[in-house]
Amino acid sequence: MSSPVKTTHTQTTVKKTLMHSDPSETTKKTVTTTNKTYVFTSETGEEIVLDLKNATTTRPHARKVNGSVVTSEFTQSSSTFVFEYSSEGAGAEPTEIFVPYIHFPGGYRVTASDGHCTIEKHEGYDVIKHDHDNHAHKHRVVVEKTKKVVKSSWGHSNIPVYVALGIAIVTPYLTW
Repeated sequence: MSSPVKTTHTQTTVKKTLMHSDPSETTKKTVTTTNKTYVFTSETGEEIVLDLKNATTTRPHARKVNGSVVTSEFTQSSSTFVFEYSSEGAGAEPTEIFVPYIHFPGGYRVTASDGHCTIEKHEGYDVIKHDHDNHAHKHRVVVEKTKKVVKSSWGHSNIPVYVALGIAIVTPYLTW
């Protein structure tokens, strides 16, 4: 299986230039945008271009599989990618999974049924490489966003307890 060619392009485009001329001063404002794309050539020779900032078209996917695909599904609402494949034993090259940052802004966790994973960092995306064990069976890799831990500057809050205690103390005095 030949390895697909992959590159990341960054293109800066000037959207508009605004000039304001006043006798006392002249100001110029230029608004620019950066467009990052992921370009790769599929095994069939088709060139595929993905906009790394577009969440609807850029999704996690397996770009190279060491075996046969069983399941490949991405749930956008929970940012969970489940990939299952079967193999006939040890392979020469690992399975590669494309993971764009747009779906995992707070990071992600990778869980594999067997073997081990390494992560190759790129600008705007990662490539997870899964080396499965030597047994012929089904392998499963799950990529899911990490849950944000909400930290309060006060730590654990006892405010509801204090409010209930205050109401219990004041209520007898209000019935007179």
